[in-house]
Amino acid sequence: MLKPGDLIEFDRRSYRHWSVFEGDGYVVQYNGEGLHKIHLAEVVRVQLKEVVNGSRCRINNRFDREKPPLTAKETLLRAKKRLGERKYHVLNNNCEHFAKWCRNDHQHSAQTKILDLLEDYTLMDLSQNIYLNKLGIGQISWADAIRAGYEVFHHMSDQQKEEL
Repeated sequence: MLKPGDLIEFDRRSYRHWSVFEGDGYVVQYNGEGLHKIHLAEVVRVQLKEVVNGSRCRINNRFDREKPPLTAKETLLRAKKRLGERKYHVLNNNCEHFAKWCRNDHQHSAQTKILDLLEDYTLMDLSQNIYLNKLGIGQISWADAIRAGYEVFHHMSDQQKEEL
């Protein structure tokens, strides 16, 4: 059952979008007009049904195991204090960072773990594209790179769990 302060994860195929559930059918989130206008992203309060827009979604408070959650009241207060903010950065301050900071007081994004996984490789940001030089992959989009990192990170996490 969805409760105020819960985090909602939306499957957008090439990435995961995150929101903080406020209650009464509303969420607070970083909202943009797609990846081509992500630099215009802003923290907004919107109806949940507008965000779902046919996507699969789920409650995802799994990070609570690593960092205890704040109260629902504090989570929502933090989210609302940032309404109107336009400091989105795909690697350092994305919608997942925002949501987990609101709930767990820790900016964390599993989707950006690709940088940790590929730290030995040369990454260059050229016009919103990533070139993975040493891998010989060539040019890929930010969304594809983040999605790949997300999948690798979760696959590695699953393997580590099996080893325990």
